[in-house]
Amino acid sequence: MTAEQFTSVRIQGIIASDPEIRYQTSGIPVTSFSVSVKREFEPSRWTTDFLNVVVIDKDDDESAENAACFARDQLVSIEGQLVTQRSVDKRGSPHQRMVVLARKIEHCEVSA
Repeated sequence: MTAEQFTSVRIQGIIASDPEIRYQTSGIPVTSFSVSVKREFEPSRWTTDFLNVVVIDKDDDESAENAACFARDQLVSIEGQLVTQRSVDKRGSPHQRMVVLARKIEHCEVSA
């Protein structure tokens, strides 16, 4: 099993925050937003998790500028990789968070 297979994820959820687009110093657009997903933690008991999603504009990936066109409260399906983002704050303290690095984002139809 390759590292990519191990960290591949597919999620379906509701966009919980309007996508924000930023540009790296190199000019590459990066869009980020959160998605709410429900999961069963005990039989018949559900909870909601909020997952951070990042889209970096690359030739073979979903376009970050297109992802910025999605809006809060839309139901979406996302395929990507689970990755760790690491940073150091102004005080020198290290931080890390898990994010879904999206490769594909699609609108989902809500069935009645």
